[in-house]
Amino acid sequence: MVGVSLILFVFYLSNYWMRGPAYQLNWYPYLLLGIGIYYVAINGFTHSPAAFNNLQFEVTTPRQDSNQKVLPDLHEWKQQVHELMSRQQLYLETEVSLPLVAKQLKTTPQLLSKVINEGYQLNFNDYIN
Repeated sequence: MVGVSLILFVFYLSNYWMRGPAYQLNWYPYLLLGIGIYYVAINGFTHSPAAFNNLQFEVTTPRQDSNQKVLPDLHEWKQQVHELMSRQQLYLETEVSLPLVAKQLKTTPQLLSKVINEGYQLNFNDYIN
């Protein structure tokens, strides 16, 4: 790998000093770098395959309870959403969006969506309509 890095360095120095249209030669160092990386990987695997036997991979599944957890302050969030909608009448605007309303409530769109879904049993568009 030191040799490949040295070749890359030489190519860049030659491009710097030539100051001409040397863009045709720019892909050669990357080809050599790729060959060097494959050489190191294959050489490492063929000389000590036992080192790869210690790798353990686990299949994980997402936790089901995190998505189904009810917000503890759902009632307060519902009140804030209702007050904002009635005070500023955002439902009358044509460009109203979930991120816009969330920004005005100083929260994330994900939390606001969860509040509307759980609190009103509606998605955002149905709630606005």
